[in-house]
Amino acid sequence: MTPFTFNTIKSLIFEAGAAARLAEVAGQTLGTSVFLVTDPGLRQLALADPTIASLKEAGHSVAVFDKVEADPSCETLMDAVVSGREADATGVVGFGGGSSPDVAKLVAILQGSSEDLDEAWGVGQAFANSPVAAVHVLAYPIGGTFHVPHGLSNALVLPHVLRFNAPDAHGHNSEIAVNAFPQMAQIEGSQARCAAFIDALADLSAHLGMQTWLRDVDISQDALAKMASNAMVQQWLLVNNPRVVTENDALNIYKAAW
Repeated sequence: MTPFTFNTIKSLIFEAGAAARLAEVAGQTLGTSVFLVTDPGLRQLALADPTIASLKEAGHSVAVFDKVEADPSCETLMDAVVSGREADATGVVGFGGGSSPDVAKLVAILQGSSEDLDEAWGVGQAFANSPVAAVHVLAYPIGGTFHVPHGLSNALVLPHVLRFNAPDAHGHNSEIAVNAFPQMAQIEGSQARCAAFIDALADLSAHLGMQTWLRDVDISQDALAKMASNAMVQQWLLVNNPRVVTENDALNIYKAAW
């Protein structure tokens, strides 16, 4: 595999019950007043309770914001920011899937600032330094307009974006293929292995019982052109894509995914 260096967070802990050790792991960083951001479902299931208990037992005060919805709105974000400021939070914890950590990150950025979301938009441009590209770009109109969960939005377009990128990325994808599906090492040629890899990813979604077509999540063909136009706004992410994506390319990818 091609060597690379990726500098990310200070540490990543993967361990059963690790959430109950949050105070031990990050208490000093979080400070005395912790603002925990989560969603109503996880709160109702009491999944955040061990984390909250560990913080309180270590002497931290904990304020909980549990109003995050899938594909959270700006109103939800600003409500969380206000709540975080009122709690005098010294540290913010995102608990849950993508939406809660995303809101938590922006709360951490905005709660100590007089800026509003639009003024702080430049902070988000740093996302362009991470290796997300056309898959994320084309997923945003699906989630933003039709409120499809972000993970599913990505899965719906992933194989079709990979096929579009294949002429310029089959070498890299063939390397990844062997790590994801070891049996593909037997397939000779990077183009053939890349094609098999993409087909396997598409089959995986079906095997998991996920919706696999845009029409399965009630998106009409008439909406595709507007989605393609909206996707082009995210040029700061498209710079990472291995192949240039035009609005017409985006439309054709959506058509293939429909």
